[in-house]
Amino acid sequence: MVKQVKFFFYLILFFHTMACAWFMQACPPVGFNGVDEATLEREGLIPLGVHYCANDTWIMTIDNFAEMTSLELYVVSLYWSSATGALVGYGDIVAYPNNGTEMSIAVFTMLFGMLYFGYIIASVAASMANADSQRADYQEKIVSANRYMNNKKVNPMLKQRIGKRYQYMWLRTNGIDPESLFDGLTPTLKADVSVALYKDIIEEVPMFKGTDECFIKTLASRITPIYFMEGDYVVRKFDHGEHMFFIHRGCVDVVSEDATMVFATMHPGRFFGEISLLKNCPRTASVRAQTNCDVYILKKDDLDQVLLGYPSIKQQVLDVVEERIVAVRMQNAAKESQTPLAAASPSASVASQLSASSAASVIARPSGASVTPGASPKQTLMIKVEPQPPVAGKTSKIESLMKVFEPSEQPTEQSKQPTAKATSKGSLVEDRVKFFESREQIAGVTAEPQLQVTPKNVEPQPQRVTSKESDDDDDAKYVGPMPRIAWMPPSDDKKEQDNNTSANNNTKAKASKKSKEDVKVQMEIDDQSVEMKTSDKVPFLRRLQKANQVVIDPSSFRLRILYNITVVLVVFTSMLTIFQAAYQYDSAWVLALIYLFELVFMFEIFVKFHVTQADQYGELELNFDKVYKLYLKSFSGFALDIVPTIPFEIFAVFAPVGSRFAVFTYIRFTRLIRLIRVQHYFSQWEQQLDIVVLKVRLTKMLIFVMLIIHFCACIWHFIACPSGECKEKSWVTFQEYEGVAVTGERYTDSIYWCVATITSTGYGDITAHSFEEMLFASFVMILGQLLVGTVLGNIASTLANRDNQRVAYEKELENVKRELDENQVDEELKENVIEYFDYLWLRNKGVSQLDLFKNLPFCMRTELALDIYGKHLRNLRLFKDCSEAFFRDISLCLNEVILRAGDDIVDEGDIGDEMYIIHKGQVNVISERDPTAVECILKEGDYFDDINLLNDTPRSKTIKALTQVDLVTISMEDINKVMERFPEDATKIKEIGQNIFSRDAATASYSCSSSAAASSEAAAQSQC
Repeated sequence: MVKQVKFFFYLILFFHTMACAWFMQACPPVGFNGVDEATLEREGLIPLGVHYCANDTWIMTIDNFAEMTSLELYVVSLYWSSATGALVGYGDIVAYPNNGTEMSIAVFTMLFGMLYFGYIIASVAASMANADSQRADYQEKIVSANRYMNNKKVNPMLKQRIGKRYQYMWLRTNGIDPESLFDGLTPTLKADVSVALYKDIIEEVPMFKGTDECFIKTLASRITPIYFMEGDYVVRKFDHGEHMFFIHRGCVDVVSEDATMVFATMHPGRFFGEISLLKNCPRTASVRAQTNCDVYILKKDDLDQVLLGYPSIKQQVLDVVEERIVAVRMQNAAKESQTPLAAASPSASVASQLSASSAASVIARPSGASVTPGASPKQTLMIKVEPQPPVAGKTSKIESLMKVFEPSEQPTEQSKQPTAKATSKGSLVEDRVKFFESREQIAGVTAEPQLQVTPKNVEPQPQRVTSKESDDDDDAKYVGPMPRIAWMPPSDDKKEQDNNTSANNNTKAKASKKSKEDVKVQMEIDDQSVEMKTSDKVPFLRRLQKANQVVIDPSSFRLRILYNITVVLVVFTSMLTIFQAAYQYDSAWVLALIYLFELVFMFEIFVKFHVTQADQYGELELNFDKVYKLYLKSFSGFALDIVPTIPFEIFAVFAPVGSRFAVFTYIRFTRLIRLIRVQHYFSQWEQQLDIVVLKVRLTKMLIFVMLIIHFCACIWHFIACPSGECKEKSWVTFQEYEGVAVTGERYTDSIYWCVATITSTGYGDITAHSFEEMLFASFVMILGQLLVGTVLGNIASTLANRDNQRVAYEKELENVKRELDENQVDEELKENVIEYFDYLWLRNKGVSQLDLFKNLPFCMRTELALDIYGKHLRNLRLFKDCSEAFFRDISLCLNEVILRAGDDIVDEGDIGDEMYIIHKGQVNVISERDPTAVECILKEGDYFDDINLLNDTPRSKTIKALTQVDLVTISMEDINKVMERFPEDATKIKEIGQNIFSRDAATASYSCSSSAAASSEAAAQSQC
C-alpha cells in the first residue's frame, strides 16, 4: 500500500510538471525571451493575463480560451499531460501541426509515461514476490506434504492433524524454524538473549540450582522452543528419552498408556524428562498437551557437551538425579504397600505408570480411607471415606475427599497461575462436591461419601468448553473425558431401601430414615458433559438463554458459506447504492431487494456475536460472555457492522418533496462502509495456506477492478448530470440521447468510457468537455496506471513464487551437469543421471521426506512413519515380538529410495550394510547360475538383505527393479543405535538373527511376505 501511494504522488508530480511545461510552451509570460507589449501588438500575439499565446500552438484549438481563468487553463493542461503520459491519447488536445517544440514535449511525455508504467509493474511484482516468497515456499511445502501423504495413503485423521499442525506453525512462526531464530546474532549477543529468555526456568530445576553463572549462560544458549497443539503427545511411555521439557505456556496432562485416564496436570513453570535425559532410560509415562503449549527443550547431546566443560557441576547434577530416583522409588513403594487393590485392579496401580520425571504425583488415597477389594478391571474402584468428627484446624471429610485429585508435589509459584484456557479438574469436582455438601446441610444429613471411579473407553483428545455457570469462573471445563457426578441410592446391607413409598405421612418418616443412611457419590469418566440428575425443572427462558450461549468455531463450513453470501451481497448492494444516487434510479423492486438483503446482514450480526476468535497462540475463546463482548467492543466488529445497518435514510422525509429521493439516495452512502469488510474477507482468505494463491488473487483483483470501474462510471455520469439534471456543456449533452428512458444506455456509455480510460485504450469518441470532467478524467487516468500496474504485478509475483521450487531444482541439476562435464563422465552415464533427476521431479518435485516432516514433533513423526511403514516393519522376521516403542524409534531411521523400472538395486558380491523393504512395485531376484534368468519376483511387503543388518557380508543376489519401485532402507548403523536404546529388544533380534543366519546365508538373504509367497514361488518355477 505504501508503494502505491508513493507511485501515485510521483505520477501527480510528473503530470503536474508536464502540464506546466505544456502551457508555458504555448503561452510564456510577458518579458520571457525579450517579448514586451509592443512586440505582442506588432506580431499579433494574444495577451492572456501576464502571458501571451502564440497563434501556432495547441491552445488555439481550445474554444474561448481567452476567457478562462488560470485554474481552468491549468486543468486543461493537466488533462492533456495525463492523457498523454498515461498513454490514453483521446486526441481532443494535440500538438499543433509543424510545431516541433510541442511534438517534442508530447514524445517525451509518452516515453516517460511508458517507462514509468513499466517501472510500476516491475516494482510491484518485485516487492510482492519478496514479501510473499517465504509464504510461497511454506505453502509449496504443504502442497508437497499433502501430495506425499496422498501417495502413501496416510490415515485421513492423521493427515488432517498434520495439516492443522502446518497451519498452526505458520500462525506462530511464519514459517521460520524456531531453532534458527537467533542464528544471525553474534555468539555473545545470542547468549545474552538466551539468558534473558531461559535463565528463570533453568534455575527452577533442582539439579541446576546454585550452578555457575557461566554454566547457566552456556546451557541457556542450547535451549530451543517447540510448539504443541492441543491433543499432541509430548512423550509416550517407553519411548527413549533424549529431551528435557520446560513448560512456558499452556498445560499438559500425564495420561495412561491408552490415554483413557489423566493422572496429573502440569502448568507453566513445571518441567519433566530430566531423569531420562541423564540416565538414558525410557519414558515411564505418557504426556499429552491439554491446551496449545509453548515448551522449551534441552537435548541430551547439548547437555552432555556443556557438562564436559564443567566436571564439578556434572557430578552435582548426577548426585541430585540419583537422590531424586531413590526418593521416587521409595514414594512409589510406599504407595504400592498402602494399596492392596494394586494386584487386583490395574486402575489402582497407577503409581507404576508415572514417570519419576513427570513432576506430578499419581492419585493418592486420602488418610482414613479404605479401598473396596475384589474389583475387576471393568468394575468400579470404591474408596470409602470413614466418617470423622470435625476438628479445629483439620479438614472436613469432603475436603479429605478432594485430596484424591490433588498432586502430592507443591507447584511452583508460576504453576499456581494456570492460563485462562487451562482445565482444572479438581476445581470442577470441588464445585460439585460443595453442591452435595450444601444439600446435606439443608437436609440435616450426615453422610459417608464413597468415591466410585469407573474407567471408560474415552476419546484420547478431550474437548473443552467454558463454564457458564458463574460469571466469576472463566476457567475452561472438560466436555470430553471427565467425571460425571450423580446421586446414587445408599448401599448399606443393614438398611433396606423402600422403593414403593406411598404419598402419606409415612413418607416423611421414611425420608428422615433414609437421610441418615450412607450417600454414594459416583464419578464415572465419560465423554459427555457433567450432568446433575436432579428433579428441578429449568424454566423455559433459562433453557432458551443457555441455548443462545453457543459458541461457533470460525472455521465452521456453514459459517464460511454465510460469509461468502454476505460478501457477494455487500458488493451487489454497494453497486446498487451508488448507481441509484448517480442516475436517480427510482425502482420499488430494487429498494425491496436491498432491504431484503438487510435482513441477511442483521442475521449475520446475530451470528457474529457467537463466533469465537483465535488469539496469537491459536487458542479459541470458548466463554460466550467474552466472545460477544469481544465482538461488541471491537471497532472492526460490531461498530463496522451496525452503522451501515442503521436506516439513516429515514431522515429524508424532512427534505423538500422535489429532492426527497435524491437526499434519500445520498444518505444511503453509509451502506458503502461495508466495503471494508470485503477487504477483510480477502485478507483472511489469502492468509489461509490450503488455497491456490493465483485463483484467490485473481478473484480479488476482478472484484475490486469491477467495483472501481462501476464507481468511476457512476461518478462520471453524476458530474455530467448531478441530481438527475444534465449540464449544457457535458459529455451527456454531446452524446445527444433521445427519449427519457435512457438510463441503461448512459450507464453502458459510462462503463465504456471508464474501461477505455483505465486500460489506456482511449478511443476518443467520449471525452471530457467541462473542467470538472477534465479533472476527474485526469484522476481516472492516473488511477488506471496504478490499477493496471498492481494487477499485472500481482500476477507476475504469484507466478514467479510458484516456480521457485522448480528454479531451485533446475539450478541444482545444472550444477550436477557442470560437475559431470568437468570430470568428463561418459555420455551414457550422464544421460542416465539426468533422466533420474527428471524422474525424481516427476515423482516428488525434488522434495525429500526428511525435509517435509523434520519439524514435526517426535511423537507425530513416529505416528506418521508407522502409519505408512508399520505393517512392513512388523512383518520383518528380525523384529518379531519387539516392543511398540522399538517400532516407533526404528520407524524414524527409514530412508526412502525411488527407482525406475530396470534400475539395478544391488549387485551380487557388493558390500552393503543396509536392508531393503519393498513398499510399492516389484523387483526381480536374478539367478546366480544364469544372469538372464529370474529366480523370484518380490512384491510389496517383501524384503531382502536383512542379513546385512547384523553381519557385514557381501550381497548374495543381484536384484533389479521390474517396475517403478519405492523402497525403504534400514542401515546397520541405525539399527545398532536403536538396539543400544532397547537392550531387551536387541537380545531378541540377535537371537532371531542367529537362528536364521546359522543356515545358508544365500537362501536367507530375501523373504517374501505371506501374501506374495505363492506367486513368487510360481514365478521362480516358471522363470528359473
